[in-house]
Amino acid sequence: GEERLLNKLGYRLSQTLGEGSFSNAKATTFNKYKCPLTVKVMDQQQMSPDIVQEFLPQEVSIMHKIWHPNTMHIFEVAEVCNGKLYIMMEAADTDLLQMVQETLPCVLEVWDIFVQVARAVQYLHNRNLMHWDLKCENVLLTTDGCWTKLSDFRFSKETSGSLDVSNTFCMSAAYAALELV
Repeated sequence: GEERLLNKLGYRLSQTLGEGSFSNAKATTFNKYKCPLTVKVMDQQQMSPDIVQEFLPQEVSIMHKIWHPNTMHIFEVAEVCNGKLYIMMEAADTDLLQMVQETLPCVLEVWDIFVQVARAVQYLHNRNLMHWDLKCENVLLTTDGCWTKLSDFRFSKETSGSLDVSNTFCMSAAYAALELV
């Protein structure tokens, strides 16, 4: 299946890093890039037409436009006839939620993470981009603690400089105020 296809393209898959309703993430390597990668495999046939037609293209488009030390980078995107979309991106070791569930960081670590997330958000806002889904699961971290990366741009929006919240509002329902759900 998909592993054979990716092997033909030069990718070597290893363990599954996480699974969602319509996608999974696997650790991978590729000779062309000298860093570890993650391939996000998204099954478009399992997704609603809104997600396939609006959110996926939007996420890929925005990720191609941004390049900042504190945002996740994509290297390649491949869409194949089996209805799956493969997004090759930087690898991270954990997310902020997992980190705080396993061990509470010290004040200096918290400050460093906060500053890096703030830099990523400022970078996006300076380019009239709104993330719209800032939460611990979308803040990825490296094991060495050096890098914090903002990820998951599927709800992100480009604005024209002025922000009409009523037309661009989007978030994970679990984090919404009750009156908004």
